[in-house]
Amino acid sequence: MIKLESAAPCILVVGVLFLKSLQREEELALVDRGKRWLDAAIAEDHAMTVEELIAVLQKYPSDLRVVVNGYEEGYDDLAPEQITQTRIVLNTGKHDWQGVHGHPDDAKGQITVEAVVLQRTSH
Repeated sequence: MIKLESAAPCILVVGVLFLKSLQREEELALVDRGKRWLDAAIAEDHAMTVEELIAVLQKYPSDLRVVVNGYEEGYDDLAPEQITQTRIVLNTGKHDWQGVHGHPDDAKGQITVEAVVLQRTSH
């Protein structure tokens, strides 16, 4: 069985060759939607699920403190109200200071998915 990530370069090459042969704007928009779908599928393939997170956490003592990384250094406590479910847009981050995924308000027709967020709070 071929994994999605190993097939992605071949799919992209075929997509680029196909794109070069297109002339009409509507066809270009169709290819763009296809590329966004492929990017989202690849990202989803690597995303941790709640089930996987639970399995990892079960390996640790149940009384350990749970923290998240601080803004620049150190750690912040994580409280239950900081864990939420929200929609995100996949693969929107363009700079190293941004997260890989973005807020759905910035979607502009891009694919959005549900995700669990462990939100760090500032002091």
